[in-house]
Amino acid sequence: MSRVHRWLSWKWVARTIKVLGGLAAVIVIYTAFDNFFLLESGPTEIEPPSALGEAAKALPAKPKKWETRSRKFSRSHRNNHCQGPTKIKWMVKPSNGWKIDVSSVRHTIPDISKKSSFGGIAPITEDGFTINASVANSGNCFRVLGATVSKDARGSIGIRVDYTEFRQQ
Repeated sequence: MSRVHRWLSWKWVARTIKVLGGLAAVIVIYTAFDNFFLLESGPTEIEPPSALGEAAKALPAKPKKWETRSRKFSRSHRNNHCQGPTKIKWMVKPSNGWKIDVSSVRHTIPDISKKSSFGGIAPITEDGFTINASVANSGNCFRVLGATVSKDARGSIGIRVDYTEFRQQ
């Protein structure tokens, strides 16, 4: 029995199913059998293209030099007492003549109250991004005869976003 045939024996199949579980074993076994039949059939002959294409080669322009700079965006919001939830949408745009390096956008949330939430930064493009959040107070306000006798705890959020801007020199 050849090495490949021994490797694909029923004993090996049963052990693979036991070790890996159902779905993973099926994938491994299918791949093994597929590779086995490729080995048995030998290499296939590849025909060359019927006509050779022409490739236009342009001379490269002067190398572009990019200028970059680090930027920070910090903002916070705090609700008033007895105020309902507030939806936050802060838009950040690059400076005139600059673009944002999409992969450089990093955020930190140094301050967030118990019932407030950070909704993420989306969409992030070279032309800017939007910061989404919701700020909600904790507790209840109680009024008696029109006068507030007890106030809730004010909701707040603070966000800092670091990113890099770039432009061609």
